[in-house]
Amino acid sequence: MICSWPVCVFFLFFIVQDCYSKCKVGNYAEGQLIYPDTLPSKDTIRVKPDSLLLTGTDSLNLPDSMQLATDFKSKVEYHAEDSIIYDFDLGKVFLYGRAWMVYEDIRLDANYIDIDFNTKVLFSSGLPDSTGQIAGTPIFKQGTEEFNADSIRYNFNTKRGKISEISTKDGDSYIHGTTVKKEPDNTTYIRNGYYTTCDAPHPHFYLKSNKIKVIPNNKVVTGPADLYIMDVPTPLAIPFGFFPNRKGRSSGILFPQYGESQQLGFFLRNGGYYLGLNDHFDLALTGDIYSKGSWRANAFSNYAWKYRFNGNVSVNYSNTKNSRPEFPDYSFEEAFFIRWNHSQDGKARPGMSFTANVNAGSSTFYQYNLSNATNFLTNTFTSSIAWAKSWTGKPYNLSASLSHSQNTQTRDINLSLPAVTFNVARQTPFKRKLATGDQRWYEKLVLD
Repeated sequence: MICSWPVCVFFLFFIVQDCYSKCKVGNYAEGQLIYPDTLPSKDTIRVKPDSLLLTGTDSLNLPDSMQLATDFKSKVEYHAEDSIIYDFDLGKVFLYGRAWMVYEDIRLDANYIDIDFNTKVLFSSGLPDSTGQIAGTPIFKQGTEEFNADSIRYNFNTKRGKISEISTKDGDSYIHGTTVKKEPDNTTYIRNGYYTTCDAPHPHFYLKSNKIKVIPNNKVVTGPADLYIMDVPTPLAIPFGFFPNRKGRSSGILFPQYGESQQLGFFLRNGGYYLGLNDHFDLALTGDIYSKGSWRANAFSNYAWKYRFNGNVSVNYSNTKNSRPEFPDYSFEEAFFIRWNHSQDGKARPGMSFTANVNAGSSTFYQYNLSNATNFLTNTFTSSIAWAKSWTGKPYNLSASLSHSQNTQTRDINLSLPAVTFNVARQTPFKRKLATGDQRWYEKLVLD
């Protein structure tokens, strides 16, 4: 068949236009546009350069005829290892495979991100891997805050976001939730969430509440909350919760550890309250409670004064009931134990030092209080307090010390009264200050 040249030109133009309308842009690398091996359907991805306008900035520096319409206040940077696909009709960018996006102080990492430059809305989620498991779920960072989620929808204009299945660390605590709304001031409202200090992906214990409000660097507030242990609700509940989450020194609740003792029953240990008093002192008030009636109270404080001294002190009191009163092996024991460690900074008083290491109390204290296995296995406790003074330019010094030791097996206690020692350094009274020539025989005379 022989066709005239106008017919050939017509078909050639039709083929070029069809190919042009189906072209896709993807796999951006080294400032070039590379077409992906597999593309979405024709209805999803369309390229119409003549309908595009550019009013903002974009990190890819595409040709002027292939820019997305955008009026973002700041530069939007994005990247993906698998592919980057542009839908110029919808004004969207789709990022696949280890993608990230940076806008002002926000950074988002996920396996899938799409950005709508018209509505200024971002959406991200994970993608199924070769085994069918969802991988690369979003990691959202804004300033010092960071959290993981199953999916995120965020509006750049209103700075509001909706997040599903959040998991975030806030100070020493962790917050999980199924539905989260994020406000422009970074305040978050969590529905069906729980608050815990357990760092496991699925915590072993937590306070569960239908409503949680997190105010960054201020506090966490909850509605009515129940304490769950191993996903089992306990009778312990609170009408509301208030947990400070300020960075640095702050006061707050110390969640207890749970377990079982063969002798004392089920227990909650080291629960209480921490007080950040000031820059020099703090105080932790904790306690243990056992299902068979025993309990323990503890006060622990750290103290420090720059260029002066530092140390810590703890005071423990226990009331231990072993077995039951109607049984012959029943016993009741009251015990206490004191620990004190103190050291003086050498710059505080040159020539003077003071140190203390005190471990003293009832010999039976650690027999039933098994929270520290090392102390339980220790048979002997010792203490020492020492003070020393020397005089600059003088040949003498003075020291005093007190020591103590006790055996928990024999219950023997040895205490030495303050031992005072005065030393004078060896003297050579006839030695010349400015010696010339050989040393004279009388210069060798020494006074001890």
